[in-house]
Amino acid sequence: MVGMPTPCASGSRLPEMLIKIDAASSVPGGKAIVLCDDNGSPLPMQSRVVLSNGVDEMGEITVTFVIDGERVRFAD
Repeated sequence: MVGMPTPCASGSRLPEMLIKIDAASSVPGGKAIVLCDDNGSPLPMQSRVVLSNGVDEMGEITVTFVIDGERVRFAD
């Protein structure tokens, strides 16, 4: 799991998230790292996930989402 939930701009808490290695036929090797909600469902519109960590460092994950205006959009 990824740390404790942090407050959003609206003041509500973000849900906890999971990082999974999932089957992905479009990726060489057939596996991909995906960011998931606390139920294990992949978050929509992920286009890139980078996981990095060094010796004696905490791991970091960077996730890039495509903003399609429907599933991922700017708040009103």
